[in-house]
Amino acid sequence: FFFQAEDGIRDYKVTGVQTCALPIFYMYDLPQHIVTSVKIHSIVKEKCGVEFSEAVQFRDYQPNAMTGLPSPFKKALIKVDAHDAKKVLDTIKYFEITDGTGITWQCRCLPYDKDLVGQNK
Repeated sequence: FFFQAEDGIRDYKVTGVQTCALPIFYMYDLPQHIVTSVKIHSIVKEKCGVEFSEAVQFRDYQPNAMTGLPSPFKKALIKVDAHDAKKVLDTIKYFEITDGTGITWQCRCLPYDKDLVGQNK
């Protein structure tokens, strides 16, 4: 089911109607060189026991204002069923991703808030 949204998220299946499937979570500080949709799905399933059918939507951070270099991190939007929202938030508010070299990256997952988007660049 969909709710009318005020934040401009558009459902690609519904032409011209702003919609928002709730709840939406924003995953921050994801290492760009190892994170994929498959990796995000496996983290959520492994840690929360939750599966989601919609594709992960990735967002890039803005380049560094002083150097112009791109950020080594990505952000991702995920949508889960309403009855799984608390479990996802409680379980992966802070989580780690380990790459093939053994380096562990600290990441976090927060509820989507249109007022906070862009505040954490």
